Amino acid sequence: MFHKSLETGKKIRTKTEVSKGALSVSYAAVKMAEELLDVLCGKSVLVVGAGETGQIAIKHLQKKGCSDLTIANRTLEKAVVLAQKTNAKFVEIKDIPLILHEQDIVLVSTACQHALITRSMVEEAMKKNTKGSLLLIDLSVPRNVEPKLDELPGVVLIDMDRLQQMVEKSQE
Repeated sequence: MFHKSLETGKKIRTKTEVSKGALSVSYAAVKMAEELLDVLCGKSVLVVGAGETGQIAIKHLQKKGCSDLTIANRTLEKAVVLAQKTNAKFVEIKDIPLILHEQDIVLVSTACQHALITRSMVEEAMKKNTKGSLLLIDLSVPRNVEPKLDELPGVVLIDMDRLQQMVEKSQE
């Protein structure tokens, strides 16, 4: 599975014509979010992971007009530094359940060995979510968003496998 995820990432990065100049998995994910939601401007976004993938995603989200960004990271200091650099808010990873219901999009790109976004967490968030929908994007290897969360009403989940399918479909 790890090999397949790396292969998917490479495919997405090398098939630039698919998303009109996509140079990274982060860009492809942001482009996919824009296609699904029509517009990203005004959306609340939680980015989990302050590494390179998360930083690139933030850059592309801001170019699309996202200004309501929150960053969570395993080390709070790194989240704080990135938040200051990008004019975003920050939270500790343990506090994600407290703000999940306020988000339109959650983009996860960490190297954690277990799911950071769980079914019970999303079920609770959706009970309080007045927007009625939540887009989850998992760019992590291994996955950090529990699978099959898109079975929940109002939840859309894009993981590396689904991103690859969408990329391949758009090439046809």
